[in-house]
Amino acid sequence: MARWWVCGLLSLLAVAAAAAAAEGNAEPLIRLPTQNEHDATAPAPAPSAEEEEVTRWAVLVAGSSGYENYRHQADVCHAYQILKRGGLKEENIVVFMYDDIAKNPANPRHGVIINHPKGKDGVINQRDADIFFMWKRYEQLNAGSEEKLRALKEIKETVAHRKHLDTSVDFIGKLVFGFEKGPSMLRAPRSSGQPLVDDWDCLKRMVRVFESHCGSLTQYGMKHTRAFANMCNNGVSDTEMKEASAGVCGGYNSARWSPLVLGYSA
Repeated sequence: MARWWVCGLLSLLAVAAAAAAAEGNAEPLIRLPTQNEHDATAPAPAPSAEEEEVTRWAVLVAGSSGYENYRHQADVCHAYQILKRGGLKEENIVVFMYDDIAKNPANPRHGVIINHPKGKDGVINQRDADIFFMWKRYEQLNAGSEEKLRALKEIKETVAHRKHLDTSVDFIGKLVFGFEKGPSMLRAPRSSGQPLVDDWDCLKRMVRVFESHCGSLTQYGMKHTRAFANMCNNGVSDTEMKEASAGVCGGYNSARWSPLVLGYSA
């Protein structure tokens, strides 16, 4: 269950900032997308008397859970330290994140969350983060151990589910749009200036119908969002989606990937 955290109460979150500051690698400011580095490092103007009386708040959110999403909570904690050093009071920084990283059994530094903005972390696609994490963990386990065998099984099951998602979405598209037009209809981009989907409630229903029959999309499967949006934009009904999903995924054992366990993606 998610907990409401105020990071100032957790000493472990100060470790990252202290280590980074000691090495001179800490990010000094949080910049807006419209600001460049020169603007951000320029001295801030002195606050007016009216501004000094205003209470400033910050809300930081890490919406994901699971040790494979370590980076999300680490980034929030790093942002917390930056805001604190910038003068924002601890009691005015509200942080929402899951309590499943610092003391996770997979964490090699138990009780500590580290964020090093210039560390040698490598760059991987967000969709592949879970596989990357599982493989790195597999490499570190003792050869021949039961734990290593379970880790390998988890990797194989995850890869198999990814393939299942790809083939299922593709086949459903062929059923609702026809075998010739299906693939192109699912991938077709909209004209410039148009939203991804006209009816967001429809998109939510399409995703939930699919997941109910075919299992959770997971982070990897979110790449198929355009396909579900295009079904809505082209008038595919809930009934058609249910029939197609049931026909394609009716024999799939999705127990581990059930949205009742993992939650719906939309």
